[in-house]
Amino acid sequence: MRLRKRLFYGGTSPQVRAAVWQYLLGYFPFDSTPEQRSQITNQKSAEYLVYKNQWQSITPEQETHFSKFRDRRHRIQKDVVRTDRHLEFYGDAEGDNLKSLSNVLMSYIFFNFDLGYVQGMNDLLAPLLVIYNGNEADAFWAFKVVMDKLSHNFERDQQGIHSQLQRLGHLIHVVDPKFHKFLGSLSLSLSLSLSLSLSLSLSLS
Repeated sequence: MRLRKRLFYGGTSPQVRAAVWQYLLGYFPFDSTPEQRSQITNQKSAEYLVYKNQWQSITPEQETHFSKFRDRRHRIQKDVVRTDRHLEFYGDAEGDNLKSLSNVLMSYIFFNFDLGYVQGMNDLLAPLLVIYNGNEADAFWAFKVVMDKLSHNFERDQQGIHSQLQRLGHLIHVVDPKFHKFLGSLSLSLSLSLSLSLSLSLSLS
């Protein structure tokens, strides 16, 4: 816990960030040996390839009977081409990094088919793929842990998002009652008012 707190406030050097995150995300146990870490890496890489091969092996004829696959792939492709294109890492529209981003997202929806794909997942994955320098397997397992913690925000009923906006509303009520009253005076729900306010703040930052 002390180490996590120090990293939270102080960050870590870019040179070791990828390795540090593998411990923090539970990919490697803190007491693991080099041999154990090598074994875990090989095992997880092979498992990732299983998920990747599942969707890559779908035949054109099979695809005609698989509407969810077509729909999710289409939404992923639309989001991938506009992900962090200002960064050199994703600057090449035909480059390997955007293809890897798509590959990992496609593999994840086969790993967690119940959840599927929701807009915004690409933005969570993008920095992970940068940190792991395009290594799809490492980025996939880091993304999997992140999604384990945040998947409720991507469920269809959006209950997770609404709960967080409600807590934010309570916080604003305590910190800035006048602003909270203003939001309440709008002819919109408080959740929608907060969403619009956050969107405006981000666009101006």
